[in-house]
Amino acid sequence: MQAVVKAEYLKTFFDSVATLVAESRLYFGENGIKAVAVDGANVAMVIAEIPRESMEAYSVDVPRAIGVDFERVNKILKTVGSESVEIAVRDSFTVRGKGMEYSIALIDPSALRKEPNEPNLSFAVKVTMGARDFRNAVLAVDKIARDVILRADSSSFYVEGKGDTDRISIAFGAKDLLEFTPAEARSMYDLEYVKSFCRISGAGDLLTLQFGSKYPARFSFKLCADRVRVDYILAPKIETYEE
Repeated sequence: MQAVVKAEYLKTFFDSVATLVAESRLYFGENGIKAVAVDGANVAMVIAEIPRESMEAYSVDVPRAIGVDFERVNKILKTVGSESVEIAVRDSFTVRGKGMEYSIALIDPSALRKEPNEPNLSFAVKVTMGARDFRNAVLAVDKIARDVILRADSSSFYVEGKGDTDRISIAFGAKDLLEFTPAEARSMYDLEYVKSFCRISGAGDLLTLQFGSKYPARFSFKLCADRVRVDYILAPKIETYEE
């Protein structure tokens, strides 16, 4: 298996998975490169993909899954510039860039925790917006709260948080959003997970967010001008009271 891809895309891909797990399976299929993993607490799932059309070259004889230390590869990729890099899989996973070649031993896929099937979920609310706008709202909540509340009504989508003595609510009306399927819904999620999801996004990236009341949320990012696609599914937290 060989591929040539912009370093930015590969960095984003590995970073999005390393946010949740250190090691995971890496799938090479006819349609591109993919990883699916669940964190050790069974709270969040990541589905990351570099489609075949996002790569400058891609060759795979037969579909294959390998085990890779995403954290270690991610650290090396952070030292690479903006050029394209070559990746290859033989007896090791190899990354070749400008004047650099890095190889890491493969992990037996059977030794890794098998990821569950992607859950079949039906969401009440769907919001598409700039990923940076959502990130800024989450960072505002982080100033006072440990959890983030996602809420919607017939006219707006809200990102909210509650501290011991204060609260914050950031509203996005339909005119502020690229897409909005409204419904009455409210769920609370662990803020640290949501912050880590947002960290992978940059200027110009898009986020489609889907959730319901006391229901999992799906964060679908289109990154690097839609060259990399990352979805996170996050379980809700139980609120002890609501106001």
